[in-house]
Amino acid sequence: RARLPARLPGAGALAYALSVPLRSLPGFVLHRRAEVEAVALAPATTLDRAGRAVRTWAAGDTIWRGRLTLAACSTIRSFGFGLAMFPLADGRADRFVLRIGDAGLAEILARAPDAFAGRYFSPRVTDVAATAIALAVDRPQPFEVAGEPVGDHDRVEVRLAPPMLLAV
Repeated sequence: RARLPARLPGAGALAYALSVPLRSLPGFVLHRRAEVEAVALAPATTLDRAGRAVRTWAAGDTIWRGRLTLAACSTIRSFGFGLAMFPLADGRADRFVLRIGDAGLAEILARAPDAFAGRYFSPRVTDVAATAIALAVDRPQPFEVAGEPVGDHDRVEVRLAPPMLLAV
């Protein structure tokens, strides 16, 4: 008997593409968005669309409080599959960028081409350069690390890992 591979080639891209219309959009429409508080655990800086500092935060300051559509952190520009979700992340080896926002469904759909091109900025989305933040959510939410589900949580801490040394 032939056995199927554990992961079919291209299955991840297909699953990701199908998850937006089949899971994310219905969930967005049918459920109340979560309330979140994002707190700086170390000094952090809000950035404008050019990557310039526009506000600084001390450890313990609340960066964001309210409903949210997305809270994500990255040290690289791409979210995957060509989506340049973090246009301000590249070139920041000393910090990750927290992108947090409460954009509505109409804005998300209308601005999708801008998001793929790394040009999506909005008054409802905040970019923060940080080394450590805590997110507290009003009810458990699904979290992912590097695209892999890590379960539902109502509080997580994100910290920049020390640089890795690679032996060649």
